[in-house]
Amino acid sequence: MGLAKRALHEGRALRLRGSRRVQRRVHGGHRHAAYEASSDLAAERGTYSSYKGSKWDRGLLPQDTVDLLEQERGVPIQVPRGSRLDWAPLPRKIAAHGMRNSNVLASRRPRRSRTSPTRRPCIEPTYKNLYVKSNLSGEFVVLNPYLVRDLKGRGPCGTRR
Repeated sequence: MGLAKRALHEGRALRLRGSRRVQRRVHGGHRHAAYEASSDLAAERGTYSSYKGSKWDRGLLPQDTVDLLEQERGVPIQVPRGSRLDWAPLPRKIAAHGMRNSNVLASRRPRRSRTSPTRRPCIEPTYKNLYVKSNLSGEFVVLNPYLVRDLKGRGPCGTRR
């Protein structure tokens, strides 16, 4: 389930601060797990070819490079910082084992995965409530199930004032 779908499933508006906080927490967890997994793989199989001298080798995590970019540009960069996760042990682990991959995170879906009428391969919010999806099997009317749920919760049209 994507983050936008999760927010809709829980009945939260996508623009609320709580939704953004959850998204940052989830993405922080993904980043932490990905960095840790790459370091585990490096312990098993060795580091990538140009690891020596890289920012990973110098103990810099990607979120640390924002500070360097601010210094280079001389202007503040407005991004959320901080996390509930304990990031302190991770640079030590990377220093001990290295990293298997230079680019650990990539936000795209696999090329061969197909989409079905009810699944969206992205984190963006639903921008259509009703549309027709066409493929070789035919045409399918897709209706936003969260909109239907919310409208049913309001009762029949004209009964609320």
